[in-house]
Amino acid sequence: MKFIPTINIKTNTLLTAGIGYLSLLANRQTLKLLVLLLSTLAFMFSSPALADQLTEQQINQLIAETIKVRRSNKELFNTNLARLNSFSTGEHQLQLSTAQQEDILYLQAYQLTLNGDNSQAISKHQLLEHSANINNRLRSYLAQLNLYLLADDFSRSNLLVDNILSVVDEVDDIIMINDSFEMIGYYYYDLGKYQLALNYFSLKNINSSDAANLCVHHNLVALSQLASNQIKANDIEIVTVIKDCRATNDHIVANSTVIENANQLIVNGEYQLAIKHLLENKEFLLNVDYYAHNISMHSLLAKANFELERYSAATTHANSALALIKKFPATKHGQLAFEVLSALQILQQNYQQALSYLQTYQNIEASNADLKRRKDMAGAQAKHQAQQYSRRLQQLRNENQRSITTFDDLDNANKKIVRQLDLNLQIIALLLVVYCLLYGLIFALKAKKQGLKNQANIDAFTGLYGRKHFIDLLAGMIYQDKFANQNLTLITLNLDDFKQINQQFGMAYGDYILTKVVNIFTKLAIKNAVMARTSSDEFCIALGNTELQSGLVFAERFLTEIGNLATTDDKIMKPLTASFGVTNTSLCNYVPKSLFSDANKAMLKAKQQGKNQVASFEQHMSKRTQYQMPTKLKYIFKK
Repeated sequence: MKFIPTINIKTNTLLTAGIGYLSLLANRQTLKLLVLLLSTLAFMFSSPALADQLTEQQINQLIAETIKVRRSNKELFNTNLARLNSFSTGEHQLQLSTAQQEDILYLQAYQLTLNGDNSQAISKHQLLEHSANINNRLRSYLAQLNLYLLADDFSRSNLLVDNILSVVDEVDDIIMINDSFEMIGYYYYDLGKYQLALNYFSLKNINSSDAANLCVHHNLVALSQLASNQIKANDIEIVTVIKDCRATNDHIVANSTVIENANQLIVNGEYQLAIKHLLENKEFLLNVDYYAHNISMHSLLAKANFELERYSAATTHANSALALIKKFPATKHGQLAFEVLSALQILQQNYQQALSYLQTYQNIEASNADLKRRKDMAGAQAKHQAQQYSRRLQQLRNENQRSITTFDDLDNANKKIVRQLDLNLQIIALLLVVYCLLYGLIFALKAKKQGLKNQANIDAFTGLYGRKHFIDLLAGMIYQDKFANQNLTLITLNLDDFKQINQQFGMAYGDYILTKVVNIFTKLAIKNAVMARTSSDEFCIALGNTELQSGLVFAERFLTEIGNLATTDDKIMKPLTASFGVTNTSLCNYVPKSLFSDANKAMLKAKQQGKNQVASFEQHMSKRTQYQMPTKLKYIFKK
C-alpha cells in the first residue's frame, strides 16, 4: 500500500497560516479555489484516516520520532500519538506488528503519565512485562519504577529493581543499560541510601552520552555527594552542574540543583549565602513553570530571611509559598513555609493563627516521618542484594580495566586469540578427517562382517532363512510362546520328485519352481509366520501362536496353491505336488529338537501314503512317550 509521509507540526502550522493569509486576500474566484485546494491538502496530510496507505517503514519512523520528542515537544508528541492510536484501532489494527503495537502501548502509558494518571500508566506498562522483546520488558520495568517513586509507593519497587537487574546484562542497547543503572541509583537516592546510589551511577558508561544526559548524570551524582556530605554546598561540582545544565536548556534539572544546594546552606546555617544563591537563580526558577521548585524557593527564602530576622521579607515569601500550596500539593521544602508563618504569627501574638499553621506543619511532619519509615523499610529489604550486585559489577569493571589497559594490548590479545583459534581449527579439521577415516573403516568392516553373517544366515537364491539360523530362531519362538502359554505349529514342506524335475527340465526350471513356492508363502503368510529353506527341495514354516488345526488348514491352502501353479503359470510344464508334515508344540512339550523331528516324521508319512497330501503328527509315531514319567501317581491302599 502507498503511504503518506509524516508531516512535521511546524509544516502544518505554516500551511495553516498560509491558508489564513490567502483567505484574507481571496477577493477573486481563482484565489477562493486555491484556498479550497490548500484546505483539502491540509486535511489530507493531517488526517489519520489514511492510515491504511502507510508502509511499515514509515510507521516505524513515526514511532521513533514520537519516542524521541516525548520529553522535548509535548505538542508534537500528542499529535503523533493521536495518529498512531488511529492505526492501532479498528480496521487498521491488523497492519501493525507486535513490536509496533508494544511501542504504541508504551507511548500511551507515557501520555497518561504526562496527564497525571499514574495508576492507568502503570497498568499499561504492566502489559509489557511479559513481552518477547527484552528491551520492551526492561523499558516497562523502568517506567513502572519511576511511577512508583513519584507516588512514594514502595510496594513493588524492590521487585522491579530485581527484575531490572535480572535482564540488564542481556541488553545490548547502551542507552537502556545507562537508564537502568541511573533509575536504580535514583531509587536508592530517594531512599536516602546515597552511597548505593553513587555505586550505581558509577556503573554508567557516559563516554557516549550527549550533553543532556551528562547534565542529568552529573546532577544526580552531585546531589548524592551533597546529601552524604562528600562535598559541601557551593562546591565546584554544584556550580558546574548548574552551569552545564543551563547551557543545554535543562532548566528543571539545573533548578533542582539550585534548590538542594540552598537547602544544604540553610541546614549549615549559612543563611546569607542561601539567599544570595536563590536570588541569583530566581529568574530561572520563576521562568520555568514547575510549581514544586517555586514553592521550594519561596519556602527556603522565607526560612533564611526569618533566621536573619528579616521578618518582612520572610512574610512575603512565606505568603507566596502558601498561595502556591493552595493550588498545588506541598513539596518537602514547603513545610518550611508553615514553620515560618507560625513563628511570624507568634511574634505578632496571633496565637490562634499560629496554632493553625503549626498544626499543618505537624501534619506534614507526620506525613514525612511516615514516608521516611516506609523508605527505610524498603531500603533495608533490598540493601544487601543491591550492595552485592553493584560491588560485583564494579569489581568486573575494575578487572577489565586492569586486564586491558591500552588499545595495543587489546589488539595483541585479539591477534593471539585469532592465531590460537586458527591452530585449534586446523587441529579440529585434522581430527575430523581422522575420525571420518576411522568411521569409514569401521563401517566397511561392519558391513563386511554383516555380509558374511547374512551369507551364513540367508539362502542366497530364495532370500529365506537358512537351516541353522532357522533352528536358532525357532527355539526362541517356541520358548516365547511357552512363556505366553501359547502353542506353535511347525510345517515341513517337501516338493515331490524334485530331483527328477531338475534332471528332466534343467536346474533353471527347478530354480523357477522354488521362487514360485516362496511367492505362495508371501501370498498366504499370516502374522507370526516364518519360512526357511532347510535343503534343496525342502522348506519349513513356523506359525507362532497357532494351534494344530489352524496349521493343517494353512498347509492345505499351501498345497492347493502349489497344485494350481500348472494352470495359472504358463512356464510350469507339468502339475506339481508336495508333501506336508504338520505338528504342534503341545505334542512335544515345547522341545525344539522333538518338534523338528515330529514334523519330518509327519512329512514322511505323507510321502508313504502317496504324496501330494498333508499329514499330521501323532503320538504313536514317536517312542519318547515310553520314557516319560507319569505326571500323577496312583496309590492303592489295601486293608
